Amino acid sequence: MSQATTSSSVVHRAGAFDWRVVVEASKPGIVKMVALTAAIGFVIRASVFPNGSLLQGVALLVITVIGTALAAAGANVLNQAWEAPLDAKMRRTCRRPIPSGRLARASAWWWGIALVFAGGVLLLITTPAAALLSFLSAVMYVIIYTPMKTVSPLSTIVGAAPGALPCVVGWAAAGEGSGVAAAFEPGGWALFMIVFAWQMPHFLAIAWRHREDYAKAGMKVLPVVDPSGERMSRAALTWSLAMVPIGALPALAIPGVISPVSTAVAALGGLAMLLASKDLAERRTDASAKTRFFVSIVYLPLVLTFLVSDALIHVAFT
Repeated sequence: MSQATTSSSVVHRAGAFDWRVVVEASKPGIVKMVALTAAIGFVIRASVFPNGSLLQGVALLVITVIGTALAAAGANVLNQAWEAPLDAKMRRTCRRPIPSGRLARASAWWWGIALVFAGGVLLLITTPAAALLSFLSAVMYVIIYTPMKTVSPLSTIVGAAPGALPCVVGWAAAGEGSGVAAAFEPGGWALFMIVFAWQMPHFLAIAWRHREDYAKAGMKVLPVVDPSGERMSRAALTWSLAMVPIGALPALAIPGVISPVSTAVAALGGLAMLLASKDLAERRTDASAKTRFFVSIVYLPLVLTFLVSDALIHVAFT
């Protein structure tokens, strides 16, 4: 390690604060996706069940996005604080703020808690149900999913739940009163199922490409537990196949709003996911995993864009 690098680490450990390091620890790419799915949940629900003036709706939407983003950022910082010793063992994560010495682990704990709390307080302005769901998502991600990653490959399924809950957070935030009734409406959970199922083959492609790194850290993901890739292949195929009918759930949950075009796009996207998973199952190469990852990156924004477009068209012509 160079003298400059050592000096920099000492400065950060001594207490110098750089907010950009905290932002980096919050995993801004994931935060953007979480904020986007929460916004889509809010917009679709508000379009189908208008509640209040347009100005009020826009204000609540902004609060929902910021609150959800803050809570997600806090959960990610807490996740990195918990996993710092494991991150230091992996090539893809050893340069993260905590293992690299740019952010003290104790500071990360406090920043994570503060961000989750700030996000929850903001969401209380929308509905208590949205705030409660956001807090539940953070608890599941940090307290259950994070330690479970070194215990069982089932952690992937557990971790997909907090990853999909922001859809319901946004839906509940657009509800009336406490938002509890809205939180149980099928529309929000139809969106949840799409994001939930999407995460499974998406993550498995990542895990296969970085299986050696995960093994070094003792992460019990499927490609580590079963290096042959057989179980990973079956899981990716199963979840990809499930995504075809799951794509039709929004049309069933919000009849008269979601168009056949959106349902067809979701079905075709599901088929593309299935074909990519089939290719990964047959070849089990890093290249096929990269292709599988790329298809999943295209699928989610495409499907969600069509769904939210249907909701906006509905409100414009009714």
